[in-house]
Amino acid sequence: MNKLEDLKKDIEEVKRRRNSLLKVKEVKEFIAVDKKLDRYLEEYKELYQDEIIKKCSCCKHLFVVSGSTYDIFEDMNHYYYGCLKCGLDTLYKEEYATLEQKAYSAYINKNRLIDYRSSGMWYSNHDDFVKGMEMYAQIKSENEELTDEEIIEIMKIKRDVESRLRKKKLENRK
Repeated sequence: MNKLEDLKKDIEEVKRRRNSLLKVKEVKEFIAVDKKLDRYLEEYKELYQDEIIKKCSCCKHLFVVSGSTYDIFEDMNHYYYGCLKCGLDTLYKEEYATLEQKAYSAYINKNRLIDYRSSGMWYSNHDDFVKGMEMYAQIKSENEELTDEEIIEIMKIKRDVESRLRKKKLENRK
């Protein structure tokens, strides 16, 4: 027998087995529940993405450099930007993107956000960027009348003071 005929036999056997399993009540119920879950998850993804896009659309973005990578082949740095106010961020790999990051990507592509006007704040990694977002939110909640520019200046001062304190602690340990 040739491979085509063997495969045809295998397909028929699997179809028979599937049909016999479909007669079992629990299997039918599992399939129905699994399909329902898939529909709910798909609807959730769409609604979640819509919420992220709405949040980003209402924001007057305050971009900072949220990280950078060095490309040895191009011999240049690639900078990633994030918004301290809404969390919009470009620092992620598409194949590992979370649902939120995919929504950000859709927003960026839809709105052609290419010209990120940075506030002058730099973060070396995503964790520091997240801390920066938290600091911005805290300062803004305590002083709602402050402008973004004033908050950035306060953040720069706080970061400078924290950096000096860390250096002093290291010197004291020596």
